[in-house]
Amino acid sequence: MIAALLALPVLAGILAALLRGHRTLLRVILLVAATGHAGLTATAFVVLPPPLVSGWVALDETGLLFLSLVSAVFLASAWYTIGYLKRRRESDDAAGEGRFVACMLAFLATMTLATFSQQFELLWI
Repeated sequence: MIAALLALPVLAGILAALLRGHRTLLRVILLVAATGHAGLTATAFVVLPPPLVSGWVALDETGLLFLSLVSAVFLASAWYTIGYLKRRRESDDAAGEGRFVACMLAFLATMTLATFSQQFELLWI
């Protein structure tokens, strides 16, 4: 489950970067990734996932608290972003919207990794 929580925003971000011209598809990718991340986070409350990389990447109770906060705030900001991007019609830069969505998903991936890291050195990577 840790790998899925990390891979979902990374893969969605790569897909968003590749599909820069398709505005509707970008918004769908953002919402699916945010909802899927929130669902996987809720699943982690039921079954705590086993650690990875010799215990360097693990989810403890404190990490789960911050992961749920990150996931909830990102889900809310993703819903807000959809409305914001619909209203933002003065600049017709579809590629810029793709970069924006890709950067949002990269931020989610890095914050997710930060909640999983059990070693201080991992935070500096």
